[in-house]
Amino acid sequence: MSRSTDLDYIAQIAVGTAVKEFDDDPENLNAAWTFLNTEIDKHENEVAVVILGNDIACIGGVYDRYSAIPFFETPCRFKAFLDLNGFYGNDE
Repeated sequence: MSRSTDLDYIAQIAVGTAVKEFDDDPENLNAAWTFLNTEIDKHENEVAVVILGNDIACIGGVYDRYSAIPFFETPCRFKAFLDLNGFYGNDE
């Protein structure tokens, strides 16, 4: 099943100086979550995190590997975090 381009998806994530773009595909959330966790885990101290959606929605904050756990521990929690911050809009 292909996704419609009018649905929101994660277009880019920046963790410190590491930046990655993501495709609009069924694995978008998992790929973004994997990158985010891998990069946060590389930092001993706090690091800036910015998540950019294809519709220019933007969520940002400063996290360390421990403060990020409640939000980013699993793909399900990551999606819930994005939902709570209005990332996916009201179309779900």
